[in-house]
Amino acid sequence: IIQQPMSYDNLTQRLTVEAAQFIQRNTETPFLLVLSYLHVHTALFSSKDFAGKSKHGVYGDAVEEMDWSVGQILNLLDELRLANDTLIYFTSDQGAHVEEVSSKGEIHGGSNGIYKGGKANNWEGGIRVPGILRWPRVIQAG
Repeated sequence: IIQQPMSYDNLTQRLTVEAAQFIQRNTETPFLLVLSYLHVHTALFSSKDFAGKSKHGVYGDAVEEMDWSVGQILNLLDELRLANDTLIYFTSDQGAHVEEVSSKGEIHGGSNGIYKGGKANNWEGGIRVPGILRWPRVIQAG
């Protein structure tokens, strides 16, 4: 536990720092790091460094902050020369929450592209999730 009660103000930065410290403590041994962001679940949030910056509203702000954090971790793996031997698996737990609308009428959900439905239903948009695997020494890029 790194903070009680939890605050969203700098949660992503704190998770990123904790993840980076964990990686640095385990550079000599195999490790499993599961980094589960609250982005982009509702209620949407982002720190002051990202709030109001995206042209896609609060949803875009949250995505950009999560992207920043993932970039920090990938950069650290490069710096420590661990990137080629580390499996990175980036995924979601369900499709986008396409029906989410704020009290101001802003659409806060993501997009499931061509797939019908979204979070909390069994249409393809709810059960298909993105998955990106990166393991340079094992999986060929592309």
